[in-house]
Amino acid sequence: MDPLEKNHFALVKSGVARLVEKVRIVPMELPEGGREWCFSPGPPEEREILELLEIWDRWENNERPSLLATLPERRQEILELLRIVRSKISLNKANRYFMGYLREGTGPETGRDFFLTTFVRTVDHLAGIWDSARGKNPNVPETPLSSEGL
Repeated sequence: MDPLEKNHFALVKSGVARLVEKVRIVPMELPEGGREWCFSPGPPEEREILELLEIWDRWENNERPSLLATLPERRQEILELLRIVRSKISLNKANRYFMGYLREGTGPETGRDFFLTTFVRTVDHLAGIWDSARGKNPNVPETPLSSEGL
């Protein structure tokens, strides 16, 4: 395994953290009232997103088959975590770069912090499952997704 693959979780987490901190955030008015905050990446950030997705996709393509074969009882959970991580790496591009709804009186920095916190927590949980599949951390608790049919 090359060093890039070995450190994929750390590379992706630090890369997304850099993006989240510097990408412009814009308010979007909702048709039913209220507003949501969305990321607004420019061309340089789009390139960074593609680079991070390439790192992630390479790892996922190599590791997903054995991960699912080793832990078939956690298949739904693993697939959902992989989907969430990929979506967050793209800064929710498929959902208009949605960052979050913010309460009155809060600004986009609150949303940045929340987005990044949930991203890191999701990646760390997936990394724990990956370690568990390799026999390194057998006590990673299941999320409710493990027993739900998606």
